[in-house]
Amino acid sequence: YYTTHLPVTPGAVATIGALQMGILYLLMPPVFFLLSRYPITRRVSAPLGILINAVSIIASAFVSSVAGLMATQGALYAAGCCLIFCPVSLAMDEWFEARKGFAYGIMWAGKSFTGVVMPFFFDGVLHRFGLRPTLIAWAIASTLMLAPTLFFLEPRVPIQQRHGAPPSLAFLKYPSFWMIQVGIIVQALGYLMPTTYLASYATDIGLPSITGPILLALFSMSSVPGGIIHGIVGDKVSATKVILLSSLGSALPIFLFWG
Repeated sequence: YYTTHLPVTPGAVATIGALQMGILYLLMPPVFFLLSRYPITRRVSAPLGILINAVSIIASAFVSSVAGLMATQGALYAAGCCLIFCPVSLAMDEWFEARKGFAYGIMWAGKSFTGVVMPFFFDGVLHRFGLRPTLIAWAIASTLMLAPTLFFLEPRVPIQQRHGAPPSLAFLKYPSFWMIQVGIIVQALGYLMPTTYLASYATDIGLPSITGPILLALFSMSSVPGGIIHGIVGDKVSATKVILLSSLGSALPIFLFWG
C-alpha cells in the first residue's frame, strides 16, 4: 500500500519491518535481564508496552515519510512489542515444564494464524477507508484485545516472594553455549529476509498487489501446524534433532525456489 500511495520504493518500505524485528530482538536480552533482576517491573512492563504500541500506531498514521515510519512503526512499535512479549515468555517458561515445547508451539501457532487473516483484512480495509482511519482503528482494536489478557499474566511464583537475585552468567563458561550462539548468529543473518522482502519482491517482479498478502498468508498458514508439530517433537526428542529438521525444512526451499 505504501509503495503505491507514497513516493517510496519497496526496498525502503521493507526496511521498516527489518528495523522493527531487529530492535525487537536486540532489546530482548536487556529487558529479560531487567525483568529477572527486578521482578516488580513485570507488573508494568506489558501495560507500558500496550500503551507504547497504541501511541506508535496512531503516530504512524500522521507521517508520510520512510524516516517517520521507521521511527514509529519500526523503532517505537518494536519497543512496545518487546515489553509485552518478554513477561509473557517468562510466564510461559514458569508455568510449563513437561510439555513446554507444546505450549510454546501453540503460542507461535496463534501468532501465525493471525498472520493468515490480517494481510487480507488490512488490504481490504486500506483500500476502502484509507491509511489514517485504518491505523487509528487498529491501534484502538489491538489495545482493547490485549488489555484483558493482562489479568491472566501472572507468574507461577508470586512477585512478592522473589528475591530478585541477578541471573547467573555461568553459561558463558560452557563451549556448548558458544557453539549454539554461533549457529544462531549465522542463522539470524538470513532468517528474516524471506518474510521481510516477500511482499516487495512480488511487487518488483510485476505480480498484482494482492499477491503480497497471499504469499504472507501462505507463509503464516504453514507455520500454524509447523509450530505445534515442532513443539510436540521437541518435548520427545533432543533439541539438536528438532533444530536439524527445522533448518533443513527452511533452507531447502530457499535454495530451490527463491532464485
